Amino acid sequence: MRSKTHIQFAILAVFLVMALVAAVPFWLDRQTTTLVQQLRTELEQQQRLDSILDALRDAETGQRGFVITGNEVFLEPYLRVQQTLPLAIREAKDKAGSDAERARIWRIARLAELKLAELDETIAIRRADGFAKTEEVVGSLRGKVYMDELRRQIGMRQAHTEARREELRTEMLAASNRSFTVSVGATFINICVFGALLTVLARMLRERRETARQLEQKAAQLAAAVELSTRQNRELRIVAEMLRAVEALPSSLDTGPVVARSFSRLLPGAGGTFFALGAGEARLRQLARWGAASNQPAEIAPDDCWALRHGARYKTIG
Repeated sequence: MRSKTHIQFAILAVFLVMALVAAVPFWLDRQTTTLVQQLRTELEQQQRLDSILDALRDAETGQRGFVITGNEVFLEPYLRVQQTLPLAIREAKDKAGSDAERARIWRIARLAELKLAELDETIAIRRADGFAKTEEVVGSLRGKVYMDELRRQIGMRQAHTEARREELRTEMLAASNRSFTVSVGATFINICVFGALLTVLARMLRERRETARQLEQKAAQLAAAVELSTRQNRELRIVAEMLRAVEALPSSLDTGPVVARSFSRLLPGAGGTFFALGAGEARLRQLARWGAASNQPAEIAPDDCWALRHGARYKTIG
């Protein structure tokens, strides 16, 4: 029994270790997928910000060309930015993943909006008042301040992205190392558990041979006990049937045939005679007999019955 328990524990341990080994690649793949997704999200956000900065640069170049020449053709990048920049800013805000990131994106978005407003103002003045008035507005360097701060903020965001990329790369390497360590450890445990399992199996085979020998001995004893129990159950059933039949009779003097029939089944091959003493009668009257022919008389005196004489059950042997 103890060996069986040991085997069950060993099999369970092997199953758990094998399940662990099988789960390691899935765990590593899931962790790697998560890290790669985080890195992709960082890069996509950086690309959005870079595209905002590039668009404003193009718009600023077009504004300069228009301010210098007054030719509306130069405003094509500016007009395109007017259409696309609000959507790009809103998408960058929506994709911010943390509070710190959200605050940084809001600052960049505010600077981009201020720069676009400065371009709108400059172009409107150039159209209305000419180059000289526009030169005064451009000379205030307000637009340059906006662009310089915008470059600085996006540059900080890019540095953060690079740091985060290195951090994610380090995490992926660490996860791979952990996976390798777990796989090696699990393989070593598997080898140890298999060795222990073989030892327990050998011991169990020895115990099983000894148990089989003991079971053969007990089987013979059990067969004898079953035979005895079956005979006793049969006798109890016959007695119960006899008692039920006797209870149904109107008088105890009518019990002779029932007793004879029941005792012939209880004691096959043996004979006997059943006497009863009726109310007010001085002698025992023979009510039934069974088995081999009996030489008992039809009536006997109470003193001739050893059971009545001694006040206890009495049986003759022989």
